[in-house]
Amino acid sequence: MKHVNTDSRRPRRRLSLRILAATFLVAVVAVGVTSSASAQHRDLTKVSIRLDFLIRGHHSGFYVALDKGWYKDAGLDVSIAEGTGSAPTAQSVAAGNDTFGFVDATTMISANAQGAGLQMIANMRAKNGAAIIVRKTSGITAPTGLAGHKLAITPPGTFFYNIWPLYAKAAGIDTSQVTLVPMSNFIFVSQFLAGNVDGIIGLIDGELTQIQLANVPVNVFPFADKGLDTISHGIVAKKSYIEANPKVVQAFITATLKGWKFMLDNPNQAIGVLQKYYPNISAIQYVDRIKGVKNVITTKNNAGHPLGWMSAKDWGATAGLLYKYGGDVYKTIPGGLNNLYTNQFITPCKHAAAKANTYCN
Repeated sequence: MKHVNTDSRRPRRRLSLRILAATFLVAVVAVGVTSSASAQHRDLTKVSIRLDFLIRGHHSGFYVALDKGWYKDAGLDVSIAEGTGSAPTAQSVAAGNDTFGFVDATTMISANAQGAGLQMIANMRAKNGAAIIVRKTSGITAPTGLAGHKLAITPPGTFFYNIWPLYAKAAGIDTSQVTLVPMSNFIFVSQFLAGNVDGIIGLIDGELTQIQLANVPVNVFPFADKGLDTISHGIVAKKSYIEANPKVVQAFITATLKGWKFMLDNPNQAIGVLQKYYPNISAIQYVDRIKGVKNVITTKNNAGHPLGWMSAKDWGATAGLLYKYGGDVYKTIPGGLNNLYTNQFITPCKHAAAKANTYCN
């Protein structure tokens, strides 16, 4: 009868048990990681933002936040869609088809006068930057000289189309004597340079930049010269949605402003990101547009505050101009001036503005 030394088997048995335990632990961890990743994916809140128009350079701020994963880090699954004008975008948000919209303030006020119930939660263009641009050779030396001429303008429902009658009234232009030619602002400049229109309504930080690149001498009549320097584009949402989902709104605004700050500080890199989604855009023109946006972000009233922060004085001036030139539809603002905007989602700055007339960080 053989004597079996059980002690000699114990090390191997212990080793086998350790291997088995380690294998089980790895499996548990792997399952845990997978489950955690799946849970994180399931926990992402789906939201959407509709832009004011077809893609432009300053829209890259949203795509930077998307591409760098800042929305996902904030717990959001964000979809971005182009628009066909501020008015259709405002209508889409009001109808609940989009969570957020990039809309100009005058259009939002108009929509609210019809019961849209929107509120601006961050503003990226405190000045509208709109202007009439004509060739020097046209002989038009003042806005009233547009009589008898063709003026390119974006289609009904867009910012330019909505603000044109207000400017015309302020500048003393007889609109019946001006032929408006609605078209996409993507062909504004080419039509203008080809001589098919005598002038355009464009942005000082947009279309004017493109024309200057073509070395064409022009006369420029900024809307601000007639006192029509209204608050322009910002992010809007339904007030009811904002009140019901403050954490989602906060997450979206914080990530978006992070993307915009990156864009403003790194325009070339931002356009590089945008080209991943829109490879056919002109890098030179789009970078120039981002640089131009820096000139319309701040006013004397919001300078020194964080990017996105809005001034009650600027909103009051905008509402006053709409009432003065837009008629009785703007006489009563539902809920009052404070109902139009909120700064509650704008994070206070840690550092003062680096120079005058800029935002802080």
